[in-house]
Amino acid sequence: GMANRLLARRARRILLSYPDTLGEYDSSKARLVGNPVREGFLHPPDRETACRALDLDPEVPVVLVCGGSQGAHSLNRAMHEAIGSFDEGEIQFIWMTGVTDAAEARSLANEAPVRIDVHAFIDDMATACSAASIIVSRAGASSTAEIAALGKPSILVPYPHATDNHQERNARAFEAAGAAVVLLDEECTGECLKGQLRDLLKDPDRLKAMGESALSQVRPAAVETIVEEILSMTFDSGNN
Repeated sequence: GMANRLLARRARRILLSYPDTLGEYDSSKARLVGNPVREGFLHPPDRETACRALDLDPEVPVVLVCGGSQGAHSLNRAMHEAIGSFDEGEIQFIWMTGVTDAAEARSLANEAPVRIDVHAFIDDMATACSAASIIVSRAGASSTAEIAALGKPSILVPYPHATDNHQERNARAFEAAGAAVVLLDEECTGECLKGQLRDLLKDPDRLKAMGESALSQVRPAAVETIVEEILSMTFDSGNN
């Protein structure tokens, strides 16, 4: 974003999350460190434990749909269109809608043939993600870092109005690594989402490979690396 570009000119060190941003900053200042994630994502429960904690059946695939803390209307609309097409026992959903769409989503979930747990907001996101077989999400830096930390296959729907379209760039990096399927916002219909989910769920080997590829994107020592950089600069300043 513009703020980063302006501040980067004055910065002594620039710490980056993704390799494809390295060339945009002064190479003498830039370091690739990854994006920090919360502790719960570094030491999550296993899937069966997470499913039990959420009263979900670990034998049935779980799809977590989350559009960020505010929700995402395009994801919610696609869910509205898709969930009536699944058969009982085929799939379970954890659906974080945001506050605005929660009431309507709960009403729809009550009529759906499959298990759907609707939340305006999820406090324990690490457990929800751990229970998931697939995560459907926006592609912000924090979200993709958390998905990578858990080694989860994902369908990423980039927010189309992000500065410099950076969410699509994040998503494409995961796609190129084989960790995600990218579904552009304008393509995010119920029919398309349903098709993508069914295609993935019928191919366990592909899901496993996607999860392994997601793990390859994580930098678990991001926090420690950032702290070391700060301390190094602090002590260098003191010596000077």
